[in-house]
Amino acid sequence: MQDGTRRFPEELNILSPRDLIMMAGGWHEGHYIFRTGEHGNGYVDKMGFLRYPEIMDEIGVRLAKQYEDQAHNIDVVVGPSIIGAIIACATARNLNVPYTVTYRADKDKSINFHRGFVPDKGSRCLFVDDFVFSGRDLTDNVKYLLDKGMDVVGASVIGQRHAIELPVPMKPLMTVGFTKSAADECGMCHQGIPVTADNIRE
Repeated sequence: MQDGTRRFPEELNILSPRDLIMMAGGWHEGHYIFRTGEHGNGYVDKMGFLRYPEIMDEIGVRLAKQYEDQAHNIDVVVGPSIIGAIIACATARNLNVPYTVTYRADKDKSINFHRGFVPDKGSRCLFVDDFVFSGRDLTDNVKYLLDKGMDVVGASVIGQRHAIELPVPMKPLMTVGFTKSAADECGMCHQGIPVTADNIRE
């Protein structure tokens, strides 16, 4: 491999989501310290695998397929900036609908639509994102869409750590089994396992 390029098998559709991520170099197992101060046994480097168009396209196909039975009821796909927006684009292409982006304003941290495309009130939308861990961003975005009068068909995400409660259906491609704990409760520290890397942003 040179200059960050990789060769992938043609039949990506036969691989599990985890295998796709591992093959593209985005799956990391070990003893990690996160920016929050928590310790964990692994993490997913999202841009570590989504930087490859072949992988992005395959993820988009799978996220769209989860709602293919409702494709005729979807007017627009919505994704949060930055990575979620890229995934939303790939998903929208497979549903043959437009997509738009939400972002948090710097001053008050409120969520807004990108000014380039604000869907009409009543638009039927599918919210798309990468991984759901705490669930805060996903919950806030869905609430924002509903408050704006959008008809949210559901949420389609690559993975989740655990189920969260939403007022709309959520369909993940996979469950991420990595765990986190406070530093003083870290089993790997107690076992003397060296830290693989620190300052990790999940």
